[in-house]
Amino acid sequence: TPKALDEIEAAHTAGELERLGAAAHALKSMSLNIGARRAAAAASAIEHQARFEGVLPPAAVIADIRAKVAEACDRLPKPDNGGSAAAA
Repeated sequence: TPKALDEIEAAHTAGELERLGAAAHALKSMSLNIGARRAAAAASAIEHQARFEGVLPPAAVIADIRAKVAEACDRLPKPDNGGSAAAA
């Protein structure tokens, strides 16, 4: 998802509404796949503004989605290393 967030930020900075809408849609789908509803809702709002209203969301909205994704990632189960320490 960092790549998806970078794409959203780049599209927003460039003022490319179509690209922004597509990137937000992709992030929305990824977020829903992991149960990150707040991040998905934020991505959906960005997608709607870009695709259907034809406006760039405020920069604060773009910054906020990064925080929502980070919050969702923090709640994900951490992988078990399975004893990855090298045997002596």
